Amino acid sequence: MVFRKVEHLLKRLWEPGREREFIFTCENMKIKLEGKIEEVTGADGKKHWKIADYKYSYEPDKVWIRITNLFGGDEKTSAPVLDFINQQWRVFIHSVGKPFVDEFLELMVANVNKWMASVPTDELELV
Repeated sequence: MVFRKVEHLLKRLWEPGREREFIFTCENMKIKLEGKIEEVTGADGKKHWKIADYKYSYEPDKVWIRITNLFGGDEKTSAPVLDFINQQWRVFIHSVGKPFVDEFLELMVANVNKWMASVPTDELELV
């Protein structure tokens, strides 16, 4: 029942033609990442590690959500909706949070791969 209410609300929040600012404040997000590391030959001719594939799960401890210009900026109308969203933040975040976490992890994996491309495997050790 709650999920259907949030789903209906999300459709209204993302109506085209309305400018809004969505602000998510997250406290202590736990991310579990399982990856496949491959050995590749780098430009220097040496062997390097690379994260070739990964999957993940995430679980924030708490998220606060603020949306500006909701219902044309009518604070009296938007306050109960924002209260509802913040009470049901877990359902809301699992509905819309994945693209944010995807982008974050793509950036992190790219940076780790860039670092591993600069350090040969004979200088690294898995513990």
